[in-house]
Amino acid sequence: MLELSGVADPPWSLVDALAGVPRPGPIQAAEWPDVYKADVAPVYRTGWRLYRDGGMALVYATDGSRAELYDVAQDPRMMEDIAATAPEEVARLRALADTAFPEAPPASAAGSLPPESVEMLRAMGYLE
Repeated sequence: MLELSGVADPPWSLVDALAGVPRPGPIQAAEWPDVYKADVAPVYRTGWRLYRDGGMALVYATDGSRAELYDVAQDPRMMEDIAATAPEEVARLRALADTAFPEAPPASAAGSLPPESVEMLRAMGYLE
């Protein structure tokens, strides 16, 4: 929208993608654990990441419980997980993804809080 409205040099734009020009660099997406939904189903306790480099896409759980690999050039709807047949590609993409999402885990800040504050946050459900 910035580019379409005339802003010079926006950080990144989807205008080229809409015109069919391939986006340079990897595509990344992240989903963090949802403390409110965690009681409904365990799947919500896991943060998920997607890292796509070229024609390959890795979808993985941040807790290490699951990794799925898709050849989006051959399988654009990502229906066939090929992780079991390409462990070296899973490892390569995971290594790239690990540096692409540099944020600290949400609970890591608790270490710098006084113990009574940590207990109060835990009692309110903000920390496990």
